[in-house]
Amino acid sequence: MCNLDAMPARCGQKDAKGVALIDMLVGLALGAMVITAALGALSMSTQASGSVGDLSLLHTQGAFAMRVIGQHLRQAGALEPVRDAPGGPYVFDNRFVGFAGGPSAVSGSDGAGTAPDTLSVSHQNAPASASLRLDCLSEVVRTGERIDSTFFVLGAELRCRTSAKNQALIGHVADLQVMYRVRTGNAARETRRLSATELTAQLLWPGVHAVEVCLELTGESPAASGGGPDVYRNCHGADVARGGRQRLVLRHVFDLRTRTAS
Repeated sequence: MCNLDAMPARCGQKDAKGVALIDMLVGLALGAMVITAALGALSMSTQASGSVGDLSLLHTQGAFAMRVIGQHLRQAGALEPVRDAPGGPYVFDNRFVGFAGGPSAVSGSDGAGTAPDTLSVSHQNAPASASLRLDCLSEVVRTGERIDSTFFVLGAELRCRTSAKNQALIGHVADLQVMYRVRTGNAARETRRLSATELTAQLLWPGVHAVEVCLELTGESPAASGGGPDVYRNCHGADVARGGRQRLVLRHVFDLRTRTAS
């Protein structure tokens, strides 16, 4: 019986039974959905951040490598001016000895199949300033020494070999491909695009006037999908799968400022 004097507010009411089971299950399901969505957003954000960082690193390393290669190619075959006679004018010496004592300022070799190529370049150093006597490893070369540099890929590193050292320039390198431009001796001055093997077979190394360099780099972190085809064009001109990684392909043509060919 209900005591109206003791509990007037509860008279005629049943005791509360707590939260229903169905309400608890709905709450747990909603909470799980929120957590799943938050984890998915966090994963996407982390992946996107890693992709951006990877791409930034590849651009920085690629730009540095191209700058070093370009600096030496633009100086290929360069000679220091010498005084023609005591008190006379300065002239450029025509007794340049090319890479490794050969006849040309540039040389190279093709990789087997699709393997990376090798590029070699040589120039005479400038005795006037130590800043102009730097090899590809940024070390000062003694006055009067020829600067020989060979660029090649070993493992995932682009390396440079000088007369004294062999050292990595950058990492994350997948490929290095090099082609050479040569002008023929006909009246039309036609430019031919040849490989190192073709130049060697036709004895045309002294006639090279420009060098095409293609450098391919690969990131470490998984790349976020942009929704488009997951392919890119590599240094061989083929469309291949990215493999879930960032890929950066840099191409540049460097003109030789001097030529050792007659």
